[in-house]
Amino acid sequence: MIQYETALSFRPNYPFAIAALANSNASAGNQRKADSLNAVACYLIPEVGFYADRAGWELEKGNVAKATAITEEILAMMEDDEKSGHIMSLELAKVYLYLKSDPETALEYVMKEYTIRPENIDINTMLAEIYLHMGQMQKAKSHLDKALATGSEDPSLRGIQAVWLTKNDQVAQGESMLNELYRQIPYFTNSFSKETGSGTL
Repeated sequence: MIQYETALSFRPNYPFAIAALANSNASAGNQRKADSLNAVACYLIPEVGFYADRAGWELEKGNVAKATAITEEILAMMEDDEKSGHIMSLELAKVYLYLKSDPETALEYVMKEYTIRPENIDINTMLAEIYLHMGQMQKAKSHLDKALATGSEDPSLRGIQAVWLTKNDQVAQGESMLNELYRQIPYFTNSFSKETGSGTL
């Protein structure tokens, strides 16, 4: 959290630092503080990611109706972005996977990007994550290998790799990787965090 607080000492109204601090507080269990900071960030700039964070937290609290309403706002914002010429397929896939628990629709969106950029690390990481949710382990492994071939040490990719290992009879290796991730990044989360907890499935 210190780096975000330092950034805010120089730029008190920098919304992305405020949102990052909100996420850190949420991961640390300070949800009331997280909600307050997120509201400030959303007020300063209508950034889709800030709203997505809020929707995810409402889901975690069990406030499904509120989360659904925020998710519809997000989809409307993305529709406006697409009308302005922005390609939002990957972002839409994340909304459908993370907020609507709909991996099938998420897959439809991300495949639009995959046909254009089949070697892209973010797209292959997302496809691996989607196929893991769908229980299609071989397809998940295929896209995971493509992403890993880039040599990236991105935490999101490493997290998905660790989850794949734990779900494919390599539990000790996967848990070791997850524990190391949580050691390096105490507030690390992904779409399997409810299963992995602090690093153990």
